[in-house]
Amino acid sequence: MKKIAATLALMVLLVSPAWAHKVCMLSSFEGDSITGEAYFSTGDPIVGSPVTVESNGEEIGQGKTDENGAFSITIPKGVLSAKVTINAGMGHVAHEEIAREGAPEPSTATEPQAQTTAETSVPAVSLEDVKKAVASEISPVKKMVMDMERAQSKPDMPKILGGIGYIIGIVGAFMWGRSKRV
Repeated sequence: MKKIAATLALMVLLVSPAWAHKVCMLSSFEGDSITGEAYFSTGDPIVGSPVTVESNGEEIGQGKTDENGAFSITIPKGVLSAKVTINAGMGHVAHEEIAREGAPEPSTATEPQAQTTAETSVPAVSLEDVKKAVASEISPVKKMVMDMERAQSKPDMPKILGGIGYIIGIVGAFMWGRSKRV
């Protein structure tokens, strides 16, 4: 019994922290491209990893994450849904299915010409100006959502304690089984 207790104590003391981490990604349609950000559950950005975009089973675009974990991949016109995949290496892969709901397809029609008359002094605004204004307005909201996603994906104390409990339980079961053989 002392041997088992000593072995268990030694195993608990020699356990090093696990460096496993989850790959998280947030992506969306933005005009004629798919943009997003990828990071580990620790909050560290995934740098220089390949990102691929598929639609209907065919690859339609690819790119890499930058130093902030961000990516922007140009896609063909008419794509309404896509599967975005990031491969951070060593089995760290994340997939996300996204749809073009609420994100307008980029317009190929000519922009309406400015219509200012002497009666109205409202300046004409192009579609691109509106898109830029909306993108700049929702940018803080996107950042806030990504920060919330990062905060939720970090391992918390109950998960860590649960993992340690599993390890101790498995070792205990192994030791109990081994003691029954003798």
